[in-house]
Amino acid sequence: MRPAGIALVGFVGLVLVFGGVVYVQVALLFLATLLCLLIALGFAWQGHRTRSFLISTRSAESEPSANEPDSLVNIEGRSFSVQHLPPKLEFIVMCRHLYMVVALAVIGGGTVLACVVATESFLRPSIDRPHYFEFYGLCYLMAVLMIPAVAWLKECALMRSGAITLANLSLHRSGSLGTLWIGYEFTDPQGGFHGGSVIDFGGRNNDQLKVVFCNPRNPEFNKLSCALLFHRLEWAKE
Repeated sequence: MRPAGIALVGFVGLVLVFGGVVYVQVALLFLATLLCLLIALGFAWQGHRTRSFLISTRSAESEPSANEPDSLVNIEGRSFSVQHLPPKLEFIVMCRHLYMVVALAVIGGGTVLACVVATESFLRPSIDRPHYFEFYGLCYLMAVLMIPAVAWLKECALMRSGAITLANLSLHRSGSLGTLWIGYEFTDPQGGFHGGSVIDFGGRNNDQLKVVFCNPRNPEFNKLSCALLFHRLEWAKE
């Protein structure tokens, strides 16, 4: 971006910040409405629905040779012989932590209602009003709650795209606050390489391969199965 563009974006951002401080009730209404829209859009994309997915394990060009040594590979908690992999792997994905999503919607809707029923006008500066600090604190709360709301919407978008494949795990390392980070890499249908590192939210640590959800048009937009916060992956058939 050119210096003039950077300066313009910075100036607009500065105006919005000061406008939000002065008219905090308007800023709060905007954030709470946006939070509710993110949650509602995820439900509109049927992110709460249970879905089935299939992964093909081989193609005509990748048939295993009888002369190759056999070995075991762990995929989502199950062990398979490399020489005798089933032609397709079938999974189901179901919603979890739905109570958290509902709680976000209730908090956002309650905040919108609090802004609407307030006796003071929206266009009046808020600094000298009696509930200014309450509204100001709610603005910070809405900004924090936006993080799980965006995560919910992203996961719903990935479930809607319906594209999954297997990813190789490259590393396990401990992070701060007792978190476990997993590195992964995978190949998209066009042959491009993608990957990254994510926090493990409860996957199986002995896997060599895990399912990764991706947008077929933009594989950089992807999520490893163990990094899903609002969805859970399971085998369709045990």
